[in-house]
Amino acid sequence: MINLNWQQFVEKYSPIKNTFVKDAACDGHLFQDTDHLKNIPKNKIWTLLDNNDGEDMFITNGLWFINALGYLVARDEYTLEEKTEVRLEDGYEIKE
Repeated sequence: MINLNWQQFVEKYSPIKNTFVKDAACDGHLFQDTDHLKNIPKNKIWTLLDNNDGEDMFITNGLWFINALGYLVARDEYTLEEKTEVRLEDGYEIKE
């Protein structure tokens, strides 16, 4: 498994801003409507998850629905075999 922080994720995968929602969470990158994801290749979609165990939220590659808080779309693809988690540091504000 590959572990990244938010800044490493941004540098490596270049997430796009959500232009449909002004002031979207995750620095403007979070999509909450899956309709916007229909024509996006699945190896560019990431999911913001709440793991419900009191630990920090994290982003993982793929389109997940259970515990999903929203989705990010990257310009750069990941390989479907790689499992990546992006830990959001203590104090990172999602701004929902």
